[in-house]
Amino acid sequence: VTADVLQNLALLHLKTEDFEKALDTYTQCLSLRKRCFRHWAKSAGITGTFDSESAPKSQQTIQTLNHGRLELADVLNNIGQIHLKLGRLQDSIKPLTGALELRRAALPDPNHFLITSLLESLGLVYSELGGDKYQDAYECFEEVVFVKKTMLNPDHLEIAEALNGMAGALYKLGQPDESLSLSQEAETICRTNIVRDEGEHVIGGDQFHNLAVVSLSTALENQSRVLVQKEMYQEAKRGYQEALHYRFKVLGERHPSVATCLSKVASICFTIREYDEARKAYRELARVRELVVGRHHVSVAEAMNNVGLCFGELGDYFQARFYHSEALKIFKMALGTECHQSVAETMNYLGMTVKKEGGKRYEAVEYFTNALRIYRDCGVDPQDPNVLSVIRNMTNSKQSSASSSSMNEMALVLR
Repeated sequence: VTADVLQNLALLHLKTEDFEKALDTYTQCLSLRKRCFRHWAKSAGITGTFDSESAPKSQQTIQTLNHGRLELADVLNNIGQIHLKLGRLQDSIKPLTGALELRRAALPDPNHFLITSLLESLGLVYSELGGDKYQDAYECFEEVVFVKKTMLNPDHLEIAEALNGMAGALYKLGQPDESLSLSQEAETICRTNIVRDEGEHVIGGDQFHNLAVVSLSTALENQSRVLVQKEMYQEAKRGYQEALHYRFKVLGERHPSVATCLSKVASICFTIREYDEARKAYRELARVRELVVGRHHVSVAEAMNNVGLCFGELGDYFQARFYHSEALKIFKMALGTECHQSVAETMNYLGMTVKKEGGKRYEAVEYFTNALRIYRDCGVDPQDPNVLSVIRNMTNSKQSSASSSSMNEMALVLR
């Protein structure tokens, strides 16, 4: 009874979003349920771990055993989900895998949704952790896809969601072609679901329709990522633009994925020298980021710098200088210091812009000199490409002899 009370109390903490108290209460509940389980198992003559046991038992004993396992699994799952809410990915793995083992042992059907839901959670955790965890993520999503293709209609949306997970993991594992194939399969399923509903629903309305649209956006992004790697930029750009359209409609401009899509579109446009389109996308990105995090944030400054680079490529050096100057102000305010590589990089951009603008050459050299000084103070390797870029820009400038001396002195200090 006490364990049930603790579980209900934890639910109340969750409703008020007091996650730390909920976690502490679930932990107490888990400890109590384990003690009760061991006491019952001992009285029933059962030995072994929670997810394995020795000796045959009566049907009633097996049912009681499995019921206890499922109760433990529920608490462990809740603990794991709270860690996810708090961004503690590594801490979520142990309770989630523990819950998975208990459910596998307790449920006669290996395809039970309580098992696949845990596999999906673990797949997402492993994907976020990255590195050597991508293989684990792939295996989780692969099992989910297999189960759902066995149990559900072939065009069920849940299959597409798991396929997206597999595609993302495969891309990170260096298998772009396989990733592309799976994301195309996911796209087909999502479009089937959207078309089926389009007579009754509109984007931004029904929850299921929104899920289909978001899953479609993920599939398009997965494909576009591969297409960029294959240097199929126009196709990739179209994919990201469509994904951006859907995410903006369904999730709103403040959602992080909208900014991510904008950044991808802008980057591709810059790569293929569509500078005016890139400028518009980066300017919109700066606006969206400013809405979410405020003006004085490094992400806003980064977008401003990119707008400046676009103007520079378009030959509008006045506008380029304005945006780089704005970026420099924001970086200094957001970082609280001048001694940062982003500040040095922006000063290099300003020096290049002033030089191209045909302004006072000593002003350009001053920007370059300050950039080198900051790189030095930050402990950046003198052979770092960014440092060499600044030195090269200074060398290529037609400075006065005094300026040349300043440049040579700074270069010597760096070396």
